[in-house]
Amino acid sequence: MNFRIKYLIVSLIIITLLSVAFFRNKNAGKRISRPNIVLITIDSLRADHMGIYGYPKNTTPFLDSLAGKSILYENAIAPSYLTFLTDAAILSSLYPSQNGNISWTTSIKDSLYLLPQLLGMNGYNTSAFVSPSLWTYFGFAKKFDFYFLNNNLKNIKESKKQVEKWVTNFKEPFFLFWHIYDAHLPFIEATNEFYTGKVNGKFQDKDRLFVWEDQKIESGKLYIAKYTDNQRNKDLKKYIELSQEDIAYIQASYDSGVRFVDDELKSLFGVIEKKPFFTNTLFIITSEHGEDLIEHGFLFHKDLYDVNIKVPLLFYHPKLGAKRIKNLVSLLDITPTLLNLANIPQLVNSEGIDILSSDFLKKRNVDRMVFIERTPFDEYAVRTLKWKYILRNPQKKKLLLSDSEVFDNFMKDIVKNEITFTDELYDLEADPGEKNNLIGKKLPIENVLREKINEYKLKMNNAQEININEDLIHPKYIDYP
Repeated sequence: MNFRIKYLIVSLIIITLLSVAFFRNKNAGKRISRPNIVLITIDSLRADHMGIYGYPKNTTPFLDSLAGKSILYENAIAPSYLTFLTDAAILSSLYPSQNGNISWTTSIKDSLYLLPQLLGMNGYNTSAFVSPSLWTYFGFAKKFDFYFLNNNLKNIKESKKQVEKWVTNFKEPFFLFWHIYDAHLPFIEATNEFYTGKVNGKFQDKDRLFVWEDQKIESGKLYIAKYTDNQRNKDLKKYIELSQEDIAYIQASYDSGVRFVDDELKSLFGVIEKKPFFTNTLFIITSEHGEDLIEHGFLFHKDLYDVNIKVPLLFYHPKLGAKRIKNLVSLLDITPTLLNLANIPQLVNSEGIDILSSDFLKKRNVDRMVFIERTPFDEYAVRTLKWKYILRNPQKKKLLLSDSEVFDNFMKDIVKNEITFTDELYDLEADPGEKNNLIGKKLPIENVLREKINEYKLKMNNAQEININEDLIHPKYIDYP
């Protein structure tokens, strides 16, 4: 072989290798096309209670290991603070005020195309396995080919078997949405791994039921409602003050539930990773919201603080690779990202972006603003990597539907704890716990963010189409645990 031929061959090899490297870099996250898609939302899972996000307790060993092989987003923000609001926003890539699902008595606009519909129109088999909070009257069911609602609160073991069976029997490509409720209130009994102290008697009484969302604060002390029997007779309700030991137990109970979910997901992956479809299946794992564990004076997910709206987000595919992304993202970004991977045109009015695109992945500390809604309180927040501004509404109580069945069963208990009526500004780098309100400190960013959030609020108020249908409310749907 003469020198010129050798030179030509070597040159072609180098060009090919450089081209591949360029293609892989320029199209990071795009090396997979039309994958099977499994979207898993773990209700109430806080990012900061996972090892991969720095939590010292061993709550998520499996998810941590999976995240180490994934595209992991360090700053993922939910667009709302309640399950059904966030899931509607994820699947539509629109904020609640835009997609119509803004309260317990409204539903997604029929005119909207959601992610499962668009995938279904392009050859995907679509299914959803969901738990309480995603009742059919919200409008999710008709957007999927198959929609299974499990009424049991703690059902991951049962759902896991159904999920495994469905993905095994359906032709590719498929889209599966799995909503897991097992880490949600009411929390499971704390395990010894997370709590070794003495359990207070009020938690040992199995015949009594805590009303977790019904709380009050007096003189800085937290009281939680408790029924004196299991008949849920509100005339027999009383409040019990929580001690520091009680609070530690509650937090350990939460961690125990998170670990239980993690163990079950490990079991599922152990089965399906042996299936032929696994090599071209993309898994997205996130949560609709977090959980306040007394950090701001109450239990439950009621507000716009990061413990409630900063959630985990990872994309795993055997061919995708691993990377940690600090850039701020919204869960509204999931649908446009998946549509691009499936080679489907984007929604015209999408509020999200493709967060697997090379342009996004290669940029660091992208200066982006994302918004969060708290309907029907008419409150909003705007968040950047460094700052958060919460726009409060002093008239929020008057906005509630005081004569509705939903108000009687949900809203009264939430309203009584609404003790904050002034705007809030936080420097999240210096104050990640959001304890030091900087409103009125004459920081230039205050006016900038207030202007942005007022523009957003006007946009959302103009977009709202409130269509309350009391006929859609079924008594069993509002028997909240």
